[in-house]
Amino acid sequence: MSKNRYCAINKTNKYFALGLCLVILVSLTSLGCLEVAKPGNDTIKVQILAINDFHGQLSRQRQMVTGYNETGAPIRVDAGGAEYLAAHIKSLSSENPNTFVISGGDSIGASPLVSAMFHDEPTIKALNMMDLISRRGQP
Repeated sequence: MSKNRYCAINKTNKYFALGLCLVILVSLTSLGCLEVAKPGNDTIKVQILAINDFHGQLSRQRQMVTGYNETGAPIRVDAGGAEYLAAHIKSLSSENPNTFVISGGDSIGASPLVSAMFHDEPTIKALNMMDLISRRGQP
C-alpha cells in the first residue's frame, strides 16, 4: 500500500514539474514579443566620478605623489586634501552637466585630528559641498 502511495506522489510531482515547465516556456516565448528600445538621439551621456578611502583628509599632504601621465612617464604632483579633490571634481564636472560624484565608502573614520575632533562633521560638510552622493547613508 505504501508503494502505491509513493507512486501517486511521484506522479503528482511529475505533473507539477511538467506544468511548471510549461508555464515557464510560455512565459519565455511571450517575452520574445516585447519590443526592445533601440538607442537613439534621446540617450543621455552620464559621467560618474567615484572616490573612496578619503578618511577625512581635509588638509593637503606635505609631500609630492608620483603619478604617471598618458605616455606612462612618471610625474610628481601635489595631492590630497579636500581643496585639491574639490578642484578636480569641479574641473571634471564642467565637462559634463550630468555628472554624479559618489563614494565607495570610508570617507570618514580613522580621520586626522582636524576632522575627528569634531566627529567628522567638517568632512561631511566638505563632501556635501562637492555634491557627493553617499551610499547607504554613510559618505
